Amino acid sequence: MAAPVESIEERSPMSARILFGFLVSLLLLTPSLAQSAAKNSRVPATAAAFDNADDLSAIKADLARMRVLVTQMQNNLGLTTNSTTPLYHQFDLQIQMWQLLIAQMERRIDRMERSKEPPHRE
Repeated sequence: MAAPVESIEERSPMSARILFGFLVSLLLLTPSLAQSAAKNSRVPATAAAFDNADDLSAIKADLARMRVLVTQMQNNLGLTTNSTTPLYHQFDLQIQMWQLLIAQMERRIDRMERSKEPPHRE
C-alpha cells in the first residue's frame, strides 16, 4: 500500500522554515556566484583583441545565414492560407524575435567595426 501524501498544511512549521531558509539563501547566493564566475572568465586584453577580427567575420557569416533563414520563414508563413490560427501567430512572433536578434547583431557588428578603426587625428 502506498504511503499517504502529506499536504502542505500537514507539514511541520519547522520543515517550512527550513525550506524557506534554503530558498532565501539560494536567492542571496546566486548573484554572488554569477559575479565571481564572470570575473574568473574574463579574457586578457591581448587575446580579446586578437579574437576580435575572427569574431567579427564569424558574426557576419552567422548574420548572413540568419537573414536567409528568416526570409525563408517569412516566405513559408506567407504560403499559409489561414492567418488567424494560434500556430500562424506563433510563427509570426518567432520571425519578429529573430528580426530583433538580427538587429542586435548588426549593432554589435557596427560597434566592433568602429572600435577597430584608428582614432581620428585633428
